[in-house]
Formats: sequence, C-alpha cells, structure tokens
Amino acid sequence: SLGECGIPQRWALQAPAEYPRTNTYVIVKGSTALRNHLGVREVLRRDADLRDEYGALKQSLARQTDDVDRYVEAKSALLSEILARAGLSDDERAEIELANRAT
Repeated sequence: SLGECGIPQRWALQAPAEYPRTNTYVIVKGSTALRNHLGVREVLRRDADLRDEYGALKQSLARQTDDVDRYVEAKSALLSEILARAGLSDDERAEIELANRAT
C-alpha cells in the first residue's frame, strides 16, 4: 500500500511491476472519498457535454505538466462543479479541494 496519500479513508495500491500502471484504491464505504469517485462517474455518465469538457481539460493539463499535484489542483474548479451536481455538500467539496492542492 502507498497509504492514504492525503485522502482520508482511501488507500492507494501499487500494481505489481508485471502489470500495466493503474490507479487502484481501497476506499471506506460511505466516505467522502468514495462519494467523490462515484459522484464524478455518475455525473459524467449522464452529461456528455460536461464529460467532454472534463476530458479535454485533463488532456490539456497532461500536455502542460508532468507534476501530478499541479495537474490535480488545476482541474479542481471543474471537479468541484461536477461534485456539486453529484450532491456533495459545500463542506465535502471544500475538503476535497483542500486535499487536491499542490504542496
């Protein structure tokens, strides 16, 4: 395990070297981290325009930086909009945004 990596109740796992690189997590049922993951998935499944906007932003940021912390922080504003549509509270979104800030 790589630990929580700044996200409470979510533990990142490292894939074995012989497998393709993936982002795999164990997340506590009912946690903000799980609501974040599932909320983004559900909103983007329902809204093709928003899904395309988020995808284009992620691709643009990936071309601009190799720094994962900067990448995550730079997409936080749009992510917060997506999470609001998913029903996460202002406090939950603020918690997620704080965790997504570059250090």
